[in-house]
Amino acid sequence: MTLDARALVLFATLMGLVLAAALYLLSKGLPESVRGVRAWALGFALQAGGALLVGLRTIYPDVALIPLGNTLIVAGHIAQFVAVKQFLGEPVQRLPLWLLGAAVFFTTLFFTYANNSFPARTVIITIGSIIPLVATARALFRGASRDLVAARYTAILLLGMAGMLGFRGAYTVASGTTLNTLFAGDLFQFAYVSAYVILGVLTGLAFVLLVAERLRLELERMATLDPLTGIYNRRTFTDLVERELARAARAGSSVGLVVIDLDHFKTVNDRYGHLAGDAVLRAFVATANGALRKQDLLGRYGGEEFCVVLPGATPAEAVMIAQRLRESVESSPVALADRSIRYTISAGVAHSNRAGLDLDSLVRDADEALYRAKRRGRNQVSLAGAADAPSDIATVAASGAA
Repeated sequence: MTLDARALVLFATLMGLVLAAALYLLSKGLPESVRGVRAWALGFALQAGGALLVGLRTIYPDVALIPLGNTLIVAGHIAQFVAVKQFLGEPVQRLPLWLLGAAVFFTTLFFTYANNSFPARTVIITIGSIIPLVATARALFRGASRDLVAARYTAILLLGMAGMLGFRGAYTVASGTTLNTLFAGDLFQFAYVSAYVILGVLTGLAFVLLVAERLRLELERMATLDPLTGIYNRRTFTDLVERELARAARAGSSVGLVVIDLDHFKTVNDRYGHLAGDAVLRAFVATANGALRKQDLLGRYGGEEFCVVLPGATPAEAVMIAQRLRESVESSPVALADRSIRYTISAGVAHSNRAGLDLDSLVRDADEALYRAKRRGRNQVSLAGAADAPSDIATVAASGAA
């Protein structure tokens, strides 16, 4: 039985075009945060075009098809490297990629016209393909988050393809083959084409799974985080607080809760515009992340109102943390392109020693304390159950620092 790799090349061409079209259509419905899909589709299209040109050589014996076909196959791997870099949000240095493609074309051209050598062309396309394949796998191993499990599978498949290409190149040179074409009926070359087609399809499917994982993570992020500030939204924050209260009940520990309101925030929006107001909200979150402890939970409760849970804090420690945050905000104006905006916050502090480990009771106490802070003139911290005098709050905070 004669082994004819032309049917496999035709199949590879069709599969490449189908996968390219599928990925292109998929990219049209993806959010802007998921990038690189069109570049991967282009990679499949280039490889399909290269396979078609290599296959046409058996019908149209034009040696010009060889260097162009091989270069397109390498260009497909390069495009998929670009796709992964775009997917990971990393910059791409394009000049080395253009130089690699040009080197493959001109050296293949030489070993087709000046010195017709199938082993030499095999080594060229092997090296030209292995470089972007290994670089792509390395980018996935280093740049993808641990949540993207498909990234590791994609990288392993790419390394498998690189290893297979390397083995094929070494075998072709070491065996001293006299073949001058991929379609000479050699069992090894037939097996190589088969493995290349299978691995190409598998890497495409792995990349689709990678995109699906990214979409899942994006949806989870949208469902749990506030899109403007990047902190927990109210629903997620409430769920996390309920878990913390349950944990505190089991451990017999205490919990502090702080409700924070940005003073006169409507005036900021009216005077400077909503974009400036958004910048103030983001700046507050950045300041809060620097003033709070690692174990504290920060969430956006609605509009310009935020909430902080302080696991294990005593009433004095809770007041001290709230005061530290208030002072940090007061001393950190928001720098915009044409102006600097100063703002302050008011905070109400509640504690489980008074309200118990019940979220509604804690929020009720913190809200009442917040209203007292506003009545006193804002830019203050009020502790639920303490007297209205600021000196009493200072005394509580001092006792926590002692």
